Amino acid sequence: MYFVQLDQYGIVVSAGRSALPPVGAVVVHGYSGSLTELSRKVNSAHGLVDRPLSPQVQSSGHEHTISNMPLGTTVSVFDSDGGMDLGLFTADVDDMTEVISLPDPGNYQITITAPSPALQTVVSVRT
Repeated sequence: MYFVQLDQYGIVVSAGRSALPPVGAVVVHGYSGSLTELSRKVNSAHGLVDRPLSPQVQSSGHEHTISNMPLGTTVSVFDSDGGMDLGLFTADVDDMTEVISLPDPGNYQITITAPSPALQTVVSVRT
C-alpha cells in the first residue's frame, strides 16, 4: 500500500510503499501512480492534489522573462560554464514580472521558487 507523511501545512514530505506504513503516515487508498508523482502532492479539502508549479521562464534570444510571480518568489541565476552565482532577487510585489538579460554566450541555470506549497522550477538556458 502507498503512504505519505505530511508536514504541518499538508505538504507531502515523504512517500513510500509498504505493507506496514510508518507510524503517523497517511495511507493513500486506490493510488496507482509513481512515488515521484505522489511526493509532489499537498493535502487539501479534496484529498491529495498536485502542488502548483512556480512560474515558468519564457526565453527569446538572450532575454528570459518570468511573469506572474507571487510576492516572495525568489529567482537565482547561475552561470553553469563559469561556475558562479550571478544574482538572486525576491519578488517584492504580487504578480511581478522580471526580464533577465544574459547577453554573454553560455549556459545558465535559472531557479524560481514561489512560496509554499509551490514546486521549484529549474530551467537551463543557452544563449
